[in-house]
Amino acid sequence: MASYNISLNTCKILVVDDNPDGLILASTLLRRYGATVFEAFDVQEALRILERTDVDFIISDLNMPIMDGWAFVDQLKRNPVTKDIPVIALTAYAVGEGKRRALAAGFHHFLTKPITPHT
Repeated sequence: MASYNISLNTCKILVVDDNPDGLILASTLLRRYGATVFEAFDVQEALRILERTDVDFIISDLNMPIMDGWAFVDQLKRNPVTKDIPVIALTAYAVGEGKRRALAAGFHHFLTKPITPHT
């Protein structure tokens, strides 16, 4: 594995993914670079975390049950407390129209699954 000179020591990141493997992988990689990571398996849990924790940015899967990443970012952008938190879309479909749609919906960037140290 390549070594990168990256430090996320001061970053607090919320990762939201209903897939346990994806959640663990993303969290582990971010922690390896020094980030403090909060994990949520669904949007409801993420919203509870955001009620009590300030984060620097959010990485959210798009395809989740009950409330998906699209509805999540919409809700975040309508809330004065969370509207300025950068949100990164995590999806297996971050190409072409999917990228444009994510950025238009309010996501700041996107990562393609599966996430790797090179992502």
